[in-house]
Amino acid sequence: MITPLRARCRYLLALVQGLLGTGRRRIRNGRPQVAFLVWGFPPAVWGGVYPPQSLCRYADVHKVDLSVIAGPVPNVISDAGQYLSAQLPRELALHRVDAGELARLREAARELPQIDGGFDSLLAHYTAAIRGLSRPPDLVFASGPRFESFVVAYLLARRFRAKLVLEYRDEWTECPFPFVRAGAFDLKWEWRCLRSAHHVIFTTESQRQHQLTSFRELTPDRCSVIPNGWEPADLAGQSARAAESERGARRRIAFVGYLGDHTPPDRFLAEVAGILARRSDLRREISLEFIGKKSPAALKALSEFPFPEALRLVDHLPKPEALAAMQSADALLVLNPPALARYLPGKLYDYLAMRRPLLVHGEGGEVQELVELHHAGSIIASDDTPALEAALSSISQGKLAPPQTSEQWLSAHTREALAKRTWRLLEQMLASDAKS
Repeated sequence: MITPLRARCRYLLALVQGLLGTGRRRIRNGRPQVAFLVWGFPPAVWGGVYPPQSLCRYADVHKVDLSVIAGPVPNVISDAGQYLSAQLPRELALHRVDAGELARLREAARELPQIDGGFDSLLAHYTAAIRGLSRPPDLVFASGPRFESFVVAYLLARRFRAKLVLEYRDEWTECPFPFVRAGAFDLKWEWRCLRSAHHVIFTTESQRQHQLTSFRELTPDRCSVIPNGWEPADLAGQSARAAESERGARRRIAFVGYLGDHTPPDRFLAEVAGILARRSDLRREISLEFIGKKSPAALKALSEFPFPEALRLVDHLPKPEALAAMQSADALLVLNPPALARYLPGKLYDYLAMRRPLLVHGEGGEVQELVELHHAGSIIASDDTPALEAALSSISQGKLAPPQTSEQWLSAHTREALAKRTWRLLEQMLASDAKS
């Protein structure tokens, strides 16, 4: 049984091994070893799973020995999760956190200082890495959230004197959303990780600039921006079922993806409800569709919408079916609250690739900049009810123009192209390490 004392001792041992760098300097023999620390990994399914999955999917296993150390397999595996798992290379070395050990650690680790993801996850993740790695890594790469993976990567890199690369898919202590749980202890660890990182990757330029301003431990020469992207191969598996509309002649405005606390629908729904109360024609002509997982708060807001005949809720779909639903929509909804200013939701790349008109509720930030760049639709300020009513009328009449996204831009933002950019960066670091 793992007692609180044993959990504390295990944490201290991992910390000492990492901080002191107990491993000998590696002697490169054959292909370099890359350890990839990530928590959410197929068959788990949420927005943060797709970039790590793509990085492994498009890894050249003939150039590097890639070992993934990921969180436990989810209790329930969906069709979408099986689809993502089937795309991974057969040669991929995948090591999982032991779910039983994690459960035993959970109670014992409560007395330890907490970070995002928890010290139970940190200890289990670190143990899985030590057990799974066949030889000391040349480079340790971590993708967060969850950000316990950064701490594990930091400790491993220190222990084995390896290069450390961090990828922020979201922000850590600077994150404006509740899905990252960060306190004072997280801030100390983020300082330490950034100070030791040989390179740091962000998904938007705003995040990079904000991090440079917030942390003096970070320097511009150690930063890159590699954005999110879309997957053309998913189009081949589209299901015709998902493209069928059950609303007859209604114009469909679809939100596809996770509807969580970072994109609250309350204000948008309230404004639309006010418009539909006056416009019986729009009540007959448009349908609001929310396709994907929804937080309890989002479900509550949707349940209180006063015109259920104009509302359709669909659960999570495998990616090909989700793309088909996007393609068949008359407009695609983007919720752009002020807190999203430094972020670009992954779904936005899929939206642009599907070439459907966008209805953006909320001005400003990275979202507005990208939508304006591609002349992709209407951007409506929150509380500008006349502008929203005009946009809904245009959609009901089929007058909203599709995006003017170039093929060149779409090609440069496929997940394969972006994964290869990441691998080129990692290979350059490995090459410089070998020379030194």
